Amino acid sequence: MIEKKQIEEFNLRKINHHKDGYNFLSKILRNNEINIENIIYKLSKLEIAIPSWALGMGGTRFGRFSLGGQPRNLNEKIHDVGILNTLTKSSGLISLHIPWDIPDDFELINKIAKSQGINLKNFKLNEKIFFSLTLIFFIFFNNQPSFSFDFAPEIGDQAPSFNLKGINSSIKKKTEWNIKDFNKKWLVLYFYPKDFTAGCTLEAKGFSNLKNEFMRLNAEVVGISADSEESHDSFCNEKSINYTLLSDTNGIVSEKYGSWIPPYSDRNTFLISPEGQIAYRWISVTPINHAKEVLNILKKKV
Repeated sequence: MIEKKQIEEFNLRKINHHKDGYNFLSKILRNNEINIENIIYKLSKLEIAIPSWALGMGGTRFGRFSLGGQPRNLNEKIHDVGILNTLTKSSGLISLHIPWDIPDDFELINKIAKSQGINLKNFKLNEKIFFSLTLIFFIFFNNQPSFSFDFAPEIGDQAPSFNLKGINSSIKKKTEWNIKDFNKKWLVLYFYPKDFTAGCTLEAKGFSNLKNEFMRLNAEVVGISADSEESHDSFCNEKSINYTLLSDTNGIVSEKYGSWIPPYSDRNTFLISPEGQIAYRWISVTPINHAKEVLNILKKKV
């Protein structure tokens, strides 16, 4: 855990270098009739609310996975924001991720925040308002089964057709794929947000590692995202992806599969039977071990 004393010691070692840079920049601005003190004053009035869900590197809305050093609770997140504020002097507000970061004790959270130099005077923690908002959230999203953002085809539906350009490092001459290319085979069709991102790389490599097992079950794996063919080519080469990746740059196919949140494909997977029907589906999947999860279901279907 970084302590304020460490920041002060680091700044002390860098202060002379900082002053040299400041004086140099000040001279350039002054020559252009710009007052650096006015800029500093405006920056000192700037306050940035740090979202509590933005701290750490443990994932995104597309997937969540544990890494060392991640803040585990609201107290640790406030401590992290305190460090940011010590460094920047402009991030003294917190935007809480409702309903996941609701304080149990509002007075205690205020006290912890103040101990970290975070000013919450513009962020009024009102327990009644939080309770009301949280209640509305859960009623609206969790207790209304008829209300759903799931527009993906159901099990038993005919799989929507597609015809997309793409990349397969093992088939250099082929540049375009159609759903009919996989007739009489099982097809694992998975949608993902973006090449090279952490969760997408984990998911892609998981399928690569199990490719031979899928092939033994007469199954092909195909990934679809909004990335370009050039991006797919680099991704396949750098991460050793050994199956087909297709480019759905406009999201037309992703939307057919209820897997489009502009400008990205959402993380959904569909198991399509040799007869072209949806045999199984995974909505908003978690990248870790997903390929193994799909393989286990496929074994039961074959």
